[in-house]
Amino acid sequence: MYTDGFWMSFGAFLGAALIAILVALCVVFVIFYFVGMYKLYKKLGKNGWEIFIPFYGKWVFYEAVGLEWYWFLIGTAPLALTFAGGEFSITIATIGTLLAELCAVYNVAKKFGKSKGWVVLSFFFSEITLPMLGYSEKEACDDSVIVSPNAMFDSNKQAPTRSKKEK
Repeated sequence: MYTDGFWMSFGAFLGAALIAILVALCVVFVIFYFVGMYKLYKKLGKNGWEIFIPFYGKWVFYEAVGLEWYWFLIGTAPLALTFAGGEFSITIATIGTLLAELCAVYNVAKKFGKSKGWVVLSFFFSEITLPMLGYSEKEACDDSVIVSPNAMFDSNKQAPTRSKKEK
């Protein structure tokens, strides 16, 4: 009987310790994220404090990477549609959000001279890769790089035309 109480107390202590460790790791990650994004905003020529304002920070980020205003609406649509209801509309809006994030990391990659592999990695792990760009001393934003307002969905690309002989 004495040992049963000991093991129950030990289990409760171990559970509390694991929860405390997880909370501490989450706090460290949040600090890592916000400080890195603060530095990334500075590199993009924006005020670093703008990351801390929920919707405005996203607006500024899309503006800094050269996307049109409607990408912000596409990127935040699921939040608005959550209150409106309808699973299908939420699913479509979520796909739109993923496309908006892909466009944003694509333009960031162009501005920082990154490869298409970095775009894929950053699409899946942007909470790590984007702050790392902010922390990096050797990574700099090249403002002379022209990015498309629609990223890889640029409507200005010319479709290959066939000559008269091929018709």
